[in-house]
Formats: sequence, C-alpha cells, structure tokens
Amino acid sequence: ALLAGLRDFYRERRFRVIRFEHLRRSLARHAGRDLRAEFAQWVERAGAPQLRLGEVSAHPLNSGRYELRIAIEQIAPGAPYALQLPAVITVENGAEPVETRLSVGAAREEVRLTLPARPLRVHVDPHFDVFRRLDRREIPPALSQSFGAERVTIVLPAGAPAALREGYRALALAWQGPRDADDYLIVNDSDLDRLPEDRGIWLFGWENRFLPELRSALAEAPVTFEDGDRLRLPDVELRRTVHTAVLTARHPADAELALGWLAADDAAALPALGRKLPHYGGYGYVGFSGPAADNVAAGQWPVTDSPMARAVSHPGP
Repeated sequence: ALLAGLRDFYRERRFRVIRFEHLRRSLARHAGRDLRAEFAQWVERAGAPQLRLGEVSAHPLNSGRYELRIAIEQIAPGAPYALQLPAVITVENGAEPVETRLSVGAAREEVRLTLPARPLRVHVDPHFDVFRRLDRREIPPALSQSFGAERVTIVLPAGAPAALREGYRALALAWQGPRDADDYLIVNDSDLDRLPEDRGIWLFGWENRFLPELRSALAEAPVTFEDGDRLRLPDVELRRTVHTAVLTARHPADAELALGWLAADDAAALPALGRKLPHYGGYGYVGFSGPAADNVAAGQWPVTDSPMARAVSHPGP
C-alpha cells in the first residue's frame, strides 16, 4: 500500500507544487482509510511522544495463566498520542519471550494482557521502533556528550611522569581554548577530595586517583581493566605501553553529564590524539596506537538501564 501510494503520488504530482495533503490522498487510496489522524499527529503537529513506564504487575488466573498489567504514561506537553508500542515479555521456565503491541492513547493508560505463563520482565519498544523522545538512560554515553558539555573539569594525574603531565596539560589547554576558565577547569587529582557533581568530567591518565570511579560507572559495560596496564574491550585489547585509550561513562551524580577518561603512556601521541578525537564523538570508547594516533578500536556501549524495561511485580492475592 505504501509503495503503491508513493507511485501514484510521484506520477500525479511530479513537476508540480506539492503539499502533504497530496501525499495523504495518494496513500489513503491504497490504505483503505483517510489517514487524517495519522497526518495530524505525525506531520502537522510539532514535538514527539515522551513515555514513562509505570507499574508492571501480574496476577494469577485459573489454569496457570496470568493477567499482566502495564501502566504507560505520556509525559510530553500537549495532547497524548495514539501509539502502537512493541513490547517483549520474558516469561518463566525459559519459554520463548512473548512479543506483542500495546495500544495507548491516554496520558496514563493501563494495558492488560492474558499470558499462558508467569511473566518476569517487560521491555517496551526495546528496539526503538517508535518515533519518540528518548530518556537519557536509553542513549549510550558517548564522547560527544563530553565535548558538548557547557561546564567541564579536566582532572590531571599528579602522579604521572613529568613529560606525560606536561603533555596532558597542553592537551587540556588546547581543549579549553578561549572558554572561560571557570567553565573549563583544569585541576590536579591531588587538589580534589571528590569529583564535581554539576559538570562534565575528563580524567586523564592511568595514574589518576579517580580512575576507580570510572571503573565503577562502567561496572555493567563490556570492559575489563586487567593488571593495571591492560584494557579488554569487546573487539580489542588495549595495552598501556602500546595504546592510548579513551572511554566515556555516565556521570555517577547526573545521567545528563559524562565522565570521560583518556590515558596514554607516551606524551608524543597526545597532540595527534587531540586533533582526531573530536571526530569520534558518536563512540563510547576508542583506542589509538603510536605517535600518529592510528585508530585501532571504536565502539558504542550497550544500553543496560532502560527506564522502559522493568521486572514484573507479583503482589499477593
């Protein structure tokens, strides 16, 4: 129906002034309905849906079946959208997950489903098929979040060798540029009792004493720090004496902010790295080799804390 409608639209309107109304008419002929509501919602209206998963509970029925209740809230300003939300429900005893669609059209709606097995977990729109505003926790932390922060603190490792300390400071000053020093602070780790909670953070160096905080922030990510001089990532192992590693995580105090880490063992690699790194903004981790900072690894972290996924509660009768 879509392709046929597009063919009609092209044939009838090419070389002519067009409006979305012309597209709606072409598609409606093949869809079997007028599509006014769809076009009003997705074409004429500004903004996008914003969803929140409320209480998810299951109640036993007869014959081993369960009634699953899923509360979904629409929190974007304005009238609620009419949505068909894909959902995946994990059930007990290793049975195949149940895939379904949830119809919602109110600011808060409780959808009820009958299932043949005890449900354990619900994930709504797990593959991001629905056009909507994502919660920050659904967006993997990336370097662009660090580079785009309005206020940043770069924490230098006081315990690093002198040449490396100077290289880190030169890189920090280059990134600071003409920005106000209060908005782009450069400090030594020895001068801080704890990391600031109201700004993005860059930790420099394997020797940085706040490195444990980064490791804690990446506890659920597929990364392993081994023997203090190696880093195992999904697609590569980075060695301290060979590679420069750059990772980013969510700031422990604010999911809107990033906690980044950059570590080299050779100060000669830092100037090239400083020039290249901003071009890798879409990645959560990258690795480089040698003074020319040749890229050897780049990847994104998986989303492990989606607010649209929740364990099913089983209240008593």
